Amino acid sequence: MSFVDALGSAEVLGALLLLVLASLAELPLEHFLKSRRSAAAVLHFAWDWFLGPLWRALAIAGFVLLAYPASYGVRRAPGLAALAADGTLGATALVNILFLATLLLPLVPPLRRHGGVLLAAQGGLATAIVFGWYAAYIGARSVSYWPGLSPALLVVMMALFGYRAAQVLGHTIGESLDGWLGTHGLAPILAHTCAQAMLAPAVLLYGYALGVQIAI
Repeated sequence: MSFVDALGSAEVLGALLLLVLASLAELPLEHFLKSRRSAAAVLHFAWDWFLGPLWRALAIAGFVLLAYPASYGVRRAPGLAALAADGTLGATALVNILFLATLLLPLVPPLRRHGGVLLAAQGGLATAIVFGWYAAYIGARSVSYWPGLSPALLVVMMALFGYRAAQVLGHTIGESLDGWLGTHGLAPILAHTCAQAMLAPAVLLYGYALGVQIAI
């Protein structure tokens, strides 16, 4: 399967829909919780250090799992149920690892300054974990998690420049919709959603480059 075919596959489109919906809901949910007068400080702390990271970890894990196996350029592969039955897949472990990564990766100064790279790192980590499960299931032992220099550079460029461009585009669309509909607050929501959606092509490119090693 070509990379374009992978992008247009039902698995990837469904995964992207989940990511977009989760991103659309994130800021309104954060605002709702933090605006509660009762236990406001507790809810602020809970969102910043637990609920928010957990929400993003679940969204990324869901995206990667739903995009499988098309995200690796594979048409036929053992299903997630087969991986789970084999003991290879640990969805809970995946969420736990991503949750910790969501908490710890922002502590790295270069990642903290570049949200796109941070998102790509989280998505790439999840993609590498699922790829490892898949490779272990089919007995592929000599696989590498390095996608090659060209794909790696493309992923970084998409994470750096695509993320920012998506933010600007989403903010512009949101401001236009606010003016047209007479609403307020769509600009930051759409800027966040478009930026999050840029996770998809960067992470899929990384997964596709890994899948070339064992493509069926």
